[in-house]
Amino acid sequence: MALMHPAHVDTRSFSVDKARKVMTVEASTIRLNREFGFGQVYDDACDVGLTIVSHVTGARIIFVIDHVDVSRPGTEDEEIAGWWLVPAQYQKHDLNGWKLLIIND
Repeated sequence: MALMHPAHVDTRSFSVDKARKVMTVEASTIRLNREFGFGQVYDDACDVGLTIVSHVTGARIIFVIDHVDVSRPGTEDEEIAGWWLVPAQYQKHDLNGWKLLIIND
């Protein structure tokens, strides 16, 4: 299983909660679905995600969608409220236990 290199997103606009190990950003801020979408993470699987690029260190870490929050589930008004991503396997990083929340605004 090899890692692919989905779209790159700069962390400059992320909010970071070190105590909870959560980074948060709004989809419109990173132009998700306007200029790019989630991309394939592994060459032999359908998992999708993003490559996060630290604006401080330049480190690149691939994050994969772990789960999706849905508002008004089971109704005709159901919509995605946010995507939760975690670091993909098979890469070296210092973000064990960290999550990224992309809010669908």
